[in-house]
Amino acid sequence: MRILIFSDTHGRTDGMDRALSAISGVDAVLHAGDVSRDIGYLQDVYELPIYGVRGNNDFIDEFPLLQTVELGGHRILLTHGHTLRVKQSYDRLIEEAVQQSADIAVFGHTHVSFCGYERGVLLLNPGTMMYAGVDRNTFGIIETDGGKIGADILKESSFLSPTME
Repeated sequence: MRILIFSDTHGRTDGMDRALSAISGVDAVLHAGDVSRDIGYLQDVYELPIYGVRGNNDFIDEFPLLQTVELGGHRILLTHGHTLRVKQSYDRLIEEAVQQSADIAVFGHTHVSFCGYERGVLLLNPGTMMYAGVDRNTFGIIETDGGKIGADILKESSFLSPTME
């Protein structure tokens, strides 16, 4: 299963469109908030499972602050991260993931991409796709194959040759 992950698009849906056009075989999309109308846009335009949460700049209750989803045999905690204070540390995020029995935690809020394991939980922050300069636009990708997980952060400029380890 191939999952694309976005966050902090702040109304700039064009970068998500370019990513979804360039990356083949996408099975689902996660959006970690800011701005939730971008999640609605994805749901209206793409015939894919789209999951999203609202962020600190989202004032409509259409989307939850936190949700867990089962994809590719893994339980994923999806949150923007502001209520878990991810700018200070990942401790609360990890505790919430463990409490929700999630082996992956997807979050945003910092606008800085991150992908790595902490205390047995894969943490992935896709960064942001809202900048005009493509070198600063990043998104996440998770690929699952049975029990195996591959995850990476991609720059918009790398769309033509994304690699997974």
